[in-house]
Amino acid sequence: MEATSGWEALLLGGVLVTALVIAIFGSVRRAVRRDASLSADELDQRDKDDAW
Repeated sequence: MEATSGWEALLLGGVLVTALVIAIFGSVRRAVRRDASLSADELDQRDKDDAW
């Protein structure tokens, strides 16, 4: 296997970090959208369930 240059390693690291940030952002966005669709009573019940 051929050794990679510093620039190639930096580029690969940047791509991996970007993919991770996009995945986290998508997960948070889905969670916020799901919470927005719940009623106040459902949110209260979920919070009580999470506390236990």
